[in-house]
Amino acid sequence: MNDKISLVIPVYNAESSLRRCVSSICVQTYRHLEIIIVDDGSTDGTARLCESLSREDSRVRVIHQRNQGVSAARNAGLDIATGQWIMFVDGDDELLPEACETLMRQVGGSAVDVVLFGYETAQESRERGMTSVDRSMRDMRDLSQEHALDMILSPSGNKGYVWDKLFSAAVLGGPGNAAQETALRFDPDIHFCEDLLFCVQAVMRAKHFGCIEAPLYVYQANPDSATHAISFKTLTLRRAFQRILGIVPDGSRSLARSEYAVLAMELFYWAYETGNEDEIQANGAIVRDNWAAYRKHARLYSRKVRVRMTGLHYLGGVWCRSWAWMKRRLHGVRSVHS
Repeated sequence: MNDKISLVIPVYNAESSLRRCVSSICVQTYRHLEIIIVDDGSTDGTARLCESLSREDSRVRVIHQRNQGVSAARNAGLDIATGQWIMFVDGDDELLPEACETLMRQVGGSAVDVVLFGYETAQESRERGMTSVDRSMRDMRDLSQEHALDMILSPSGNKGYVWDKLFSAAVLGGPGNAAQETALRFDPDIHFCEDLLFCVQAVMRAKHFGCIEAPLYVYQANPDSATHAISFKTLTLRRAFQRILGIVPDGSRSLARSEYAVLAMELFYWAYETGNEDEIQANGAIVRDNWAAYRKHARLYSRKVRVRMTGLHYLGGVWCRSWAWMKRRLHGVRSVHS
């Protein structure tokens, strides 16, 4: 199979990790690749490194733009992509050596629009432990749209990341179709759940889905990655889920509302720590409004999530004060023993 895969890598101040990331792509056993690095206004040595990488491998293309955020950077890459297939890679992550070849075998000779695949964290990669994907996930070439949506929306499934999926360029609007109004792009005004919204929109455009259980991607968890003010996150969370709930079929709406509640819960605790009363109230209301949907799917979530959701819903401020006290105590104990 000679189809080309365009891999879009948005980067901002990624000088310390970008070479490792790009090297993992350049050594892929499947060679027909287009590697598009979008430097989103970096202020370190990333821009120079991008140019160096493009000289080392002719498949590497570089875009430099002013800082506009990860969504705009991904869109810039999509606009010049010429491959029949699209992948997204974050600048501090890696692909396993046979990832692209495995994906091309999956789509070869079959009508597949989107492939969902497994991933592992960097620590799991070092330990070769359990992969970060639902163990019910199996190699399949003919998932239903509803099944694909459920895997994206489920907390124990493939999840709503864009980097653990292969997209047909035709589903996104065709190779390099920047001018087409129908082309699917990331919303640059949504800075929280932008991946999930994009994935749901892509699945709703697609007809045929494949699934690969094996981990093909190594994710580097980065707590210092791009962040935004809590009020901005809450606003864009609402916007993203208004659009998601407006397009998913009835069979997936309950799971989407459950995930909405859990994400709002995470923002609630963040707002509580910073004392942002407006956002405490806003996210608490989202949890209450979607509580019934969450209860229906609570078994899918970790014990930690279930405890935090239940405490918040039934005890409110009393629970939050107790939770904050326990967190401070635990931090104090760790500090004493460190």
